[in-house]
Parts: sequence; C-alpha cells; structure tokens
Amino acid sequence: MNIKNIIKRIFSRYPEETDIINRLRSVNRILFGKNSVIHTSSNLNIKADFDVNYNGNLDLSGLIIRSLGNLKSVNGYLDLYLTTLSSLGRLEYVKGYLNLVGTLVSTLGNLKYVGGTLYAYNTVLSDLGSLEYVGGGLYLAGTKITNLGNLKKVGGFLDLSNTIVLDLGPLEYVGGNIYLENTPVKSLGSLKKVVGNIYVEEGSLLNVDSLPTRFRDKVRIMKNKKGE
Repeated sequence: MNIKNIIKRIFSRYPEETDIINRLRSVNRILFGKNSVIHTSSNLNIKADFDVNYNGNLDLSGLIIRSLGNLKSVNGYLDLYLTTLSSLGRLEYVKGYLNLVGTLVSTLGNLKYVGGTLYAYNTVLSDLGSLEYVGGGLYLAGTKITNLGNLKKVGGFLDLSNTIVLDLGPLEYVGGNIYLENTPVKSLGSLKKVVGNIYVEEGSLLNVDSLPTRFRDKVRIMKNKKGE
C-alpha cells in the first residue's frame, strides 16, 4: 500500500478528526521519520492500522491527547508533560527521556526501555508494567507505586521518597543515589550495586545493620524536619 492510500485510510476511517493540516503534518513526520521536533497546538490522536516508529524527538506537552494509538517506539525523547493522556498504548521503547508529569497515566503498560530520565513524580502512576531499563534517573517520588515490577537497571538516581514501596524487587543496579525518605522499604531486594549513596530518614524500616558492608557504608540517615 502506498503512502497516499495509507493517509486516505486513516482520514476516511476517522472522519471526526477535522484539523486536516495538523493531521497531515503529524502523519507525514511519523511515517517519514524526519529528525525534527513535533510540537503543535491542537488536539492529537495518533491512529493507524500499523506499528508506528517515530525517528526523532516528540514534544506533545500541554496538548489534549486522546491516544498514542499504535506508536511503538520513539527514537528520541517523548515529552507528555501536562497532557490529558491516560495510557501509553503499545509504546515499548523511548531512546531519550520520558516526561509523564501532569498526566493521567497509571501504568507504563508495554514500555520496556527508556534511554534517558523518566519523570513521573507526584503523578497517579501505580504500575511500572513491563519496564526493565532506565538509562538515566528515575523520578517516582510521590507516586502510587507499590513495587518496581520487572525493573532491573537504573543508570542514574532512583527517587522513591514518599511512596509505599516495600522492597526493590529484581532491581540489580543503580548508577546514582537512591532516595528512600518516608518510604517503608524493608529490603534492597536483588540489588547488587549502587554507585551513589542510599538516603533514608531517621526511624526507617530498613535494617541498616543487616545490610552487606558495600551498602551499609553508603547509607545516609536524614534527620526528620518535623517541627522546624
């Protein structure tokens, strides 16, 4: 099927989409994979009968987005800051950073890989889905996360402060600091290496004395600031 027929199918199947110019611009950039940033000021609903792999940075911040449709990978960053999106759909791969702050996304679903930092602090996120790798930092402070699912490696820092995570599960490597303040973590799970320090608050449930020396020496106890 040639490109004209693909575009015709998309438009004829979804006649409720009325912004022809912006739809053409989006379809053109997605299908041809131009190395440029998409940033429009209108509603966006990516729909197609095929997997969409976008080659470039995708900045959708502040838009009213109903769906990412069959978007499967982004070969750059994906910025969804303050959008109305509630699902990542079929998305599996983001080469750069991923910003979910201000969204309604509660699960990462099929997402397995984020090459940069994942920003999700103070969101409704409660499930990491299939996520296995984050190349940069992982901001989960203030989320509804209860466990780390299948996550095995975080290349930068890991911020779990103000969450209800009980252990680090299958996580094996953290390339920066781990922040566990006001978090009921009792176990570091399968953790093998942390490059930075481990920050906990006074009275933490984590039994520091029982930790291997390589971790115990990295623990930094933060004084409670209540009453200050």
